[in-house]
Amino acid sequence: MAWKAGPRARMLAAALVAAVAAGGPTGLASAAAPPSIAQSVPGDQVAFGANPDTGAWAMPASRRWSGPPLLFSDAPETVPGPGILYQDDVNGPFRLFFDHVDGRAGGGPLYFGVLATNPGGAPATVTLTRIGDAGPSADYFAAGQAAERAWMSSAADTRVTLAPGQSAFLLPDLASRPAAAGQDVTGIVDGSSDAQVQISVVAQTSPTPGLTGLAVLPAAPDASGFALRGTFPHSEVTITAQADGALQSLDMGTPLDYLRGYSAVDGLAPAEDYGNYGVLYNVLIDTMGNAGRVALIFDPQGGPFAGAGLVGTGFAVGSPLDLPAAGTFAPSPLSSILVGRYTLQENQPLLLHFEWMPPAGSYLPATAVLSPY
Repeated sequence: MAWKAGPRARMLAAALVAAVAAGGPTGLASAAAPPSIAQSVPGDQVAFGANPDTGAWAMPASRRWSGPPLLFSDAPETVPGPGILYQDDVNGPFRLFFDHVDGRAGGGPLYFGVLATNPGGAPATVTLTRIGDAGPSADYFAAGQAAERAWMSSAADTRVTLAPGQSAFLLPDLASRPAAAGQDVTGIVDGSSDAQVQISVVAQTSPTPGLTGLAVLPAAPDASGFALRGTFPHSEVTITAQADGALQSLDMGTPLDYLRGYSAVDGLAPAEDYGNYGVLYNVLIDTMGNAGRVALIFDPQGGPFAGAGLVGTGFAVGSPLDLPAAGTFAPSPLSSILVGRYTLQENQPLLLHFEWMPPAGSYLPATAVLSPY
């Protein structure tokens, strides 16, 4: 269940935008890093001792969008019964992000699946290159984190060849795991097709692939004015920031970033991915300053959060890191999540590399903080 930015998160996002525009502090991180950072490991939740009088200053940063088109399926979040949740054609690279909950009060099993259908007159092949899915689960935060961790670890090379008119599940294992009332299913799929192929996210009462008898389920716009489903032109953003080893911050997942697109199942109505679920944030922080120790901190303050990231220096990243390492992060001005610790050499550049994706089930915005300790 992809929790959108609720009223509290939207107010915080607006404050962040205003703070960045004014060049002022965000007030999200303590001016004095806690001693516990030195004894912590990446993924740990770090507690600050007191609120600062002033917060971190915004890093100068630029954004460059790239990546394949994003198909996003999250509405209706709470699925009342069988139907098509989102559907659009692809021809070439694509990314799919989906997140839905069985909203029925009871009854038989409900199977969530990703169907590929070949509408053409010749065979078509879909190649999957990166896959992460989770559920069914009643713990929406854990499911979102597990799907991201699996996707970040994935090196899939799965080919599905479709005869003309044929439909097949792209994730047959997921489609074989029925959901019960209140359980969440979520996933991220990167792939490419060598011809036009229709991709459908479906809920059905049978584990057999097919669109017969399924109609598009309606999804009314919520307080944002949009139904949270659609096709968007990009799925990745590279943020290049500059830091000098002092207390600085970088705000992400705010309205400054939100993708705009269209909904292929709602008459091409405008769509907004408010929260940028399915978007990979590739964050490069070019750091150079006085010699000393600095910590990279991830600070999601919009609401509860459980996700994953990839962390490294230069252009390399390591294995997935759970954010946080245990449980779900409960936002507080006095706590955040440690991503990494580094030692700066006098006037020697150090490039910090951090990749993450807004996870299903979690709230935004989030801030990366570089703090001396």
